[in-house]
Amino acid sequence: MNPEEPHRARDNLHSENHPERAGGQPRSGVPGAEPPEKNSRVIRFTIGVATLAIGACSALTTLLPAVPDWLGCLLLLLGVILIGTTLPKRVLEPLAIVLLIAGGLMNCQPHLIDLFRYNTAVLVIAAALFTVASHLADDRHEPTRLGARTRTLAVALIALGGAALVQPWWLALAIPGAIAVAIGVAATVVSSLLARPVEAA
Repeated sequence: MNPEEPHRARDNLHSENHPERAGGQPRSGVPGAEPPEKNSRVIRFTIGVATLAIGACSALTTLLPAVPDWLGCLLLLLGVILIGTTLPKRVLEPLAIVLLIAGGLMNCQPHLIDLFRYNTAVLVIAAALFTVASHLADDRHEPTRLGARTRTLAVALIALGGAALVQPWWLALAIPGAIAVAIGVAATVVSSLLARPVEAA
């Protein structure tokens, strides 16, 4: 008898009894279980949405009078950061940039007092998102043809809407300009999602 056969048989039996150790690779104990990173992302996103909703209701409305405005602003910022950590860099970075532009337009426009009132909040959120994006790894995606066209449309909407918003003469142009800027911000996010992985050379 080959002296190695008893050891080999014992190793096979050990692998059958402990499949998570077979091949030296740890496995999740539950078949079909989600990876821990994905579960963590879902938890952070859920907590972020709840925190963002509570903060927005407190800071921007009167639905939660028991929560002070300053605490509502902190909860709003915390919710944005938690949601931001669940997004890929290709989405977070362009979103932060267009929010910085939108906050600057809100600060410069002379017509809509509500936009001027919340421009600081938008700028702080944009800065927080940009800080989070700077710590994320590049996921190496490139825009699809539809994504590139959507990005061009977003730039045009923000440029034209911003010009209509900051002009000092006609209030009738300011409101459509603000709507165009908001659509441009949303289109920027959509264009970032319309991407495909870069193939390794």
